[in-house]
Amino acid sequence: MTLWIRSVTALASPCYTAPVMRGSRLYKSRLHPRGEYGRRGLVSTDGGGPARRVRWVAVSPDTVGAREPVSGITYCPSCGATVGSGDQFCRSCGKRVGTTDGVGNNAGPTQVTGTGAPEGAPPQAPGDHSRRNRALVLGGILLALVAIAAVLVLTLGKSGTSAGQRRARAQAAAQRTAAAQQAALSAQLGGPFREAMGLRTRFYIAERSFLGAMADANNKLHQYQSATKTVEAETKQIENATSAQRNACGQPESLVPCPNPTYPTSPTAPEVQGDVSRLHSAVSQLAALNARALVVTPQPELKVFYAQLLAAINALSTDAQYNANTLTEGITEPTGNGSTGYVTEQKISTLHEETGLPSVRLMNRQAVQLIQLLRLEISQYDVPGGTDADPSDHSVAQ
Repeated sequence: MTLWIRSVTALASPCYTAPVMRGSRLYKSRLHPRGEYGRRGLVSTDGGGPARRVRWVAVSPDTVGAREPVSGITYCPSCGATVGSGDQFCRSCGKRVGTTDGVGNNAGPTQVTGTGAPEGAPPQAPGDHSRRNRALVLGGILLALVAIAAVLVLTLGKSGTSAGQRRARAQAAAQRTAAAQQAALSAQLGGPFREAMGLRTRFYIAERSFLGAMADANNKLHQYQSATKTVEAETKQIENATSAQRNACGQPESLVPCPNPTYPTSPTAPEVQGDVSRLHSAVSQLAALNARALVVTPQPELKVFYAQLLAAINALSTDAQYNANTLTEGITEPTGNGSTGYVTEQKISTLHEETGLPSVRLMNRQAVQLIQLLRLEISQYDVPGGTDADPSDHSVAQ
């Protein structure tokens, strides 16, 4: 048990070290022989010594020569010795223990309670209170930081999970929306797209007629031109060989006979009526195709495709008609009786190639874009990047 005293005087030496109990730990308190530890504030001593800060100290009963405090026994407030109930002065230190002036300078003997602390005394020294308060504050701060960290972790975890779930839901919703839009687009453009691709197929049928007729006509013309150049070369060679004889025989009274060489036969003009007929057939096919395309009101996604298709139809029809007329006018076929016919090179040189080929390439590009828009399998179509149904046309030209 610990004894609480208000002041302590020197016991044996000028500087005495007394064991002091604070709570459950044992400390040492140095007591000045000329100083007095009062109850509160700074006080001066009898001998004029320096003032000391007042504090309550707990002194072991053995230190002051008293037995262990018992509840109901009175002790001297100065030295802690046992004091009789009727004594006015301490029999040990001689100081007054009774009430003097009512001011409180000497409040009387100290009554020790069952806890060992004097009545009205603070339960603990002020220094202990300060340290305990600091420890409580630091502990509270630490607990607050731990709580804040836990709240942040939970909040961030929930936020991260919520964000991930929101992203997943957004992606799923976007996929469903895209699928619905794709289904609606396929339902809206499926029929018009198939019709447009059918008209494109008809165009390439007419184009193959045009390209086949022109290829055959050009081959015939090339052979005729080669044969004509050969005849011209042989004729020139004969003329060079007989020029001297021809000049001599032309002199007056010349006895030199005039030469009579055999010249090569001129080539027969090519027969192109069959090719011209195929060109006219292509023109007829393109005219019917143009009429069918003009009555179509295309969807917005098909407008560019139809514009390029109509441009290609018109260009190819113009080329086919012009070339049919040019072949007819530029080539005079044999009429019999040894006639070989002839070819007007100046006329034939103006034959058209396929001037609508740029529009054909643009139409092919639009067809590929439509297939991709509808998410169809491109290998099933006669387009660039797909399956070329007939290499003789420009269906895969880019």
